[in-house]
Amino acid sequence: MNPGPIGLEPNALPLSYGTNKYITLLEMYGNYEVPNMGNPSQEKTLRNNYGLLGGVIEFPNSLYFVKAVGLNSAISSNKDNFKKFVYSIRLN
Repeated sequence: MNPGPIGLEPNALPLSYGTNKYITLLEMYGNYEVPNMGNPSQEKTLRNNYGLLGGVIEFPNSLYFVKAVGLNSAISSNKDNFKKFVYSIRLN
């Protein structure tokens, strides 16, 4: 699989349905390129041994993206908390 723009290889891409939402979760580990926040002249910074947890929450009329980025150890030890957080998102 080809790494995405942040240079991480996907580890899993489970898909599941909630009550009124469709949820996609993503877990990746590798090297992370720190965003330059719109400043293309800023030098690129790479972080080794980083992980990313991502979630896409699709409601009937809206779409939300959430992510957590950090050291592999912090990401892997918090993936259950991240999943609980994503599944807890509701619209009132």
